Amino acid sequence: MIIDTHVHFADDKIPNTALFRIEMPEVFKSLTKQYGVESVIHVETRQTLEENYWVLDLAERDKFISGCVGFIDPITNNFNSKLALFKKHSRFKGIRIHTLDYLETDNKELFIENMVSLANSGLALDLHTTHHTLYKLERIIKYLGNLPIIINHIAGPPVMDAMQIHEKWASNLIQIAKYPNVHIKLSALVQMTVEWEKQKYNTVDHKLYKAPSNPEYYKPVIDLVFNQFGENRIIYASNWPQLERVSDYATGLNIVKSYFDKKGSNISSKIFKGNALNVYK
Repeated sequence: MIIDTHVHFADDKIPNTALFRIEMPEVFKSLTKQYGVESVIHVETRQTLEENYWVLDLAERDKFISGCVGFIDPITNNFNSKLALFKKHSRFKGIRIHTLDYLETDNKELFIENMVSLANSGLALDLHTTHHTLYKLERIIKYLGNLPIIINHIAGPPVMDAMQIHEKWASNLIQIAKYPNVHIKLSALVQMTVEWEKQKYNTVDHKLYKAPSNPEYYKPVIDLVFNQFGENRIIYASNWPQLERVSDYATGLNIVKSYFDKKGSNISSKIFKGNALNVYK
């Protein structure tokens, strides 16, 4: 069975230009039931408290949503009170931030203080940033104890070329992988093969630019991730519906599944379920 730890739902009554298409859980469930997806972690896209409440309300009515990674402004003065408020909800699993550049601003100390509070809360931190800024994480990780930090979308490497691993992306990832509380989602792999400027031309009805579908194309990248993070710190995630910009759910899943099925059922079950349960408690 599978827990998909990175999906985005939305109501068409609420504008959300960040998403490739607007869908509610029923569409996703009908699409993925055949693959054994038993539950999902919803990840924020609007960077609003209102989205947190909307998702948590949805999760109360639909147990398929087993968790919510939401938003709290990491440089707000009332971070602790908001964190305490959302932690009352058992399905609130953590927050996501999109930059570490706070460390370069006058809000540096407040940011670190709030991240320490997050670490003490027992929740998790999803990190959506490119590999170029991962080094900044090393400047604060010593303050964060055992806070689970989950790198989204394999730290956004430059356009993926299976014939030549991007050296800077690889070295940055290797450097941060040495910290045992840093985890990584094997998400959006297909999107990493197409330049963002090209992806924007694709529509639901017409995909001019498509990602490679052969799992072997992605093997060198997954090899590197597996060799650095190991079987206990890699988490499957789809980034649905965003991956549909260049591919489809079945292809994205097959790329990861065909790799880890060869590692045996014990490792595969960790990637697709066990590691998610350990991180999003």
